[in-house]
Amino acid sequence: MPRVKDEDLEKLARAITTPQVRTQRPALVATVGLPGSGKSHFAHLLAQRLPLVVLESDALRSILFRKPLHSYKENRRLFRALHALAERLLAEGHTVLLDATNLREEHRLDLKHIADRLSCPLILVELTAPEGLLIQRLKGRESRPAQAGVEVYVRMRAEAEPILLEHRCVDSSRDITSAIEEIAGEIERL
Repeated sequence: MPRVKDEDLEKLARAITTPQVRTQRPALVATVGLPGSGKSHFAHLLAQRLPLVVLESDALRSILFRKPLHSYKENRRLFRALHALAERLLAEGHTVLLDATNLREEHRLDLKHIADRLSCPLILVELTAPEGLLIQRLKGRESRPAQAGVEVYVRMRAEAEPILLEHRCVDSSRDITSAIEEIAGEIERL
């Protein structure tokens, strides 16, 4: 794993809430999807259902950067710290949900390597929705600078790569309750 700045890791660690519950067999859950696809909504609902640590990239980005740009350099620094924090939490016995776009296969493989090192399952969940709905959602949050807007969406859409690893697809334009229950059940059976 590339070197992470210790101060970045500690800033993010102080910004999250960790549940008291630990497990013998934690899981790493990671969302995949464009901005506005429903990743944070999914994460919120799964966190209501299970004790897990949610690492919400948009919220944690604002901890490290006062005026987030969503640039390559900024993303690299943020995700080094997020991946290191996820690995630490998994080693402590916490199930972790990384709420981020994870649009490139190399980033998903980084998560697979973390899960493999710790012998825990990686559950990738691709969130999708029709483009018109994505744009509508993004326009509704333009006043929040840490979150990606339409401009970032357009750039990221061009960079998205097909998912080669095993994953689940969830259409967030529909009711996702059954998907939440299915994934929660899988984690509970570990």
